[in-house]
Amino acid sequence: MISKPLFIFALLALAIPCLRAQDDVDTGRYFRTVGAGVTTTALYFSHKGKDKNISISDGYRSLLYDGKGTGKLVFYTISTSPEGKQVDTTVAQADISEAGTLALLTFSPDPNAPGTYQVQVLPDDLTTFPLGSYRVVNRSTLPITVKLGEQSTDVAPNENRLIVYPPPPKGSCILASVSASGTGSLRLLYANTWAYKNNYRTEILVTPRPGNTNFVSVNRLLDNPTVLLMKQFLPKD
Repeated sequence: MISKPLFIFALLALAIPCLRAQDDVDTGRYFRTVGAGVTTTALYFSHKGKDKNISISDGYRSLLYDGKGTGKLVFYTISTSPEGKQVDTTVAQADISEAGTLALLTFSPDPNAPGTYQVQVLPDDLTTFPLGSYRVVNRSTLPITVKLGEQSTDVAPNENRLIVYPPPPKGSCILASVSASGTGSLRLLYANTWAYKNNYRTEILVTPRPGNTNFVSVNRLLDNPTVLLMKQFLPKD
């Protein structure tokens, strides 16, 4: 049996090129999910002829799913007909063919079709979204301004922006705020202080607050996909 130190070295050697590759889909394609007002464990996609279950959690990134060879993903629920046959009902679709080798799928309820979901696909490898940077994903209906320290970034509804923030002195914190910006003046929606972590990247997921679209929920998601690969595939004792 391969030792853990040797396995970790081999995994890192394989993981880093895979996560950085943009065009060579033969190196493998993974995707992860995050919910924007959605939590469910009842969805499936077809991979290599089998029904693969996925988990979506509101405001949290999932583990990695192997989507190699799929390109266009169809997500469905499974039920049983009166005759005892499996019935697949499509509730969402996503095309990850242009997202490189690692994609993030953000699920939100489709207001025009209850029980189904809209999916935003974002390239999620370390070249597109490097460690130490911030990415704002605005799934709310409000245009917003995100401020990190003295650096301001405007983000329209259903758009995203990458923010490369200059590393502050070690151990210092960043004052972060989110404001509504569509009225000509800023209306503060969220403010907090965050520790800067250069060995992680930070997703700022902004979603509508249930029952009141004039306000938002802000989730700060710290992530390092190489660490996730190690945790998910490291042999257990």
